[in-house]
Amino acid sequence: MDRDVANTGSTSDAAGATRRRSARRSPARRSPARRLGTKGLLAVTNGVLAGVGGVYLTTVSLPVTGIAAAAAVIIGGLAVIVHR
Repeated sequence: MDRDVANTGSTSDAAGATRRRSARRSPARRSPARRLGTKGLLAVTNGVLAGVGGVYLTTVSLPVTGIAAAAAVIIGGLAVIVHR
């Protein structure tokens, strides 16, 4: 029974404290920057195309669709630049 208590780390003896300390992770390393991969870029492109098509189907207005396309390109470009 003593052995089970020591393995769970709920004991206050020196051996239990050593086990708990050694089980800790090493100091956190800086994770690599998250990049927008091929799948992410494809998702952004598909979102832009679907959004512009949806605006045209909803409004049937070329000026509004043009403005939506320009906004979508700007937002999509920012998404790519930020995740670079």
